[in-house]
Amino acid sequence: MVAFVPVDPSLSIDVSAAITGLPARERVAVVLVYGLGYEQEDAAQVMDVTRGTVATLLHRARRHLAERLAVYAGDGQAQ
Repeated sequence: MVAFVPVDPSLSIDVSAAITGLPARERVAVVLVYGLGYEQEDAAQVMDVTRGTVATLLHRARRHLAERLAVYAGDGQAQ
């Protein structure tokens, strides 16, 4: 399992809000794979989809999260 240690305390809140704002299937894939440590194949079984679908959902979720959290890019400080 990966532990997240934010540099800025507000980042934790912003990441949680960004994840909450994802479309439902993307959010479930993110929580299963990154939050709970499931392998993509296991997440696919839980979600009743193919592993390829999980990979696509994770790709879309990462893109959406990057857009929502772009304010933290660069010098690492919120603007």
